[in-house]
Amino acid sequence: MVRHPHLALLPLVLASAGILSLGAAGCAGSGQDARLAGKPSGLPAWDVVALIRVSTVTVDSIGDESSYHLGIQIGYPILTTPRVPDRTFELNIRRGSRAYGIVRAFDARLRGLTFIGFIRRFAGEAGEPELHWHLAPDTAEVATAVKEAVALGELSAP
Repeated sequence: MVRHPHLALLPLVLASAGILSLGAAGCAGSGQDARLAGKPSGLPAWDVVALIRVSTVTVDSIGDESSYHLGIQIGYPILTTPRVPDRTFELNIRRGSRAYGIVRAFDARLRGLTFIGFIRRFAGEAGEPELHWHLAPDTAEVATAVKEAVALGELSAP
């Protein structure tokens, strides 16, 4: 059950604002990921929602398989109160993920770009931290949609 129904619309609002989805599978804020089941859709599911900058782009290749690693830094404005103290994250993009083709096409040109980032940390299957994330364009429209969702959530909170 969605606690704040207006937040369930956030993915649609962001999509209409021109989302560039670089997120890993099942982490666009929807209930696609079983670990998000039963949690409200939209902003409350994310540990960090902020402006982020891609600081590094690296490629690991083993045989024919390659994976990308984006080093990101949290910048300002921070659009919600972060639930984790970390200011840097490494996003791993493996072949087969939805973001792989985009990252491969842009490669090192991603370095220095800014996005509005949505990050959630989970305990992975082996107990190690696993990040789910979504990167949206750093535009006024997306920032406004996020701020409106936050304000609506604060106004309707019990």
